[in-house]
Amino acid sequence: MSPAQDDLQSILRHQLELMTHSLVRWEGFLTPQVPVHWEIEQGPETAIDDNESSRVWRSRLKLSLPELGPVDLEVSLQNKTISINGSVEGPYLAWMTIQGRHLDERMAGAGLQLAALHFSPQNRDGHGEEAI
Repeated sequence: MSPAQDDLQSILRHQLELMTHSLVRWEGFLTPQVPVHWEIEQGPETAIDDNESSRVWRSRLKLSLPELGPVDLEVSLQNKTISINGSVEGPYLAWMTIQGRHLDERMAGAGLQLAALHFSPQNRDGHGEEAI
């Protein structure tokens, strides 16, 4: 297959995936040294009351930063409420937790409420352990 056909096949695969699932995946580079894997998923609509409904959006982001190493984040948004769970290498856990507290002020300034912010240490296979 030619490179153009490979690109077209990739685009068509993503289009078909969108039609069957409410999930978007993207892999690329934030900068030449920072690979990124990003997923966005639209959850089912749920009724709040007779006149209102709500939908949960989830986003997963995996990247490897030169200064912090691997960082995994899962963000969920429902109405104007955001929850963030993440995992980082152990030595950076306290720093991420402290920096994350400033996020609450920024979210409030944007009209959003930060409901939860948790970081856990990554174990050797890159997955989080206990929440802190």
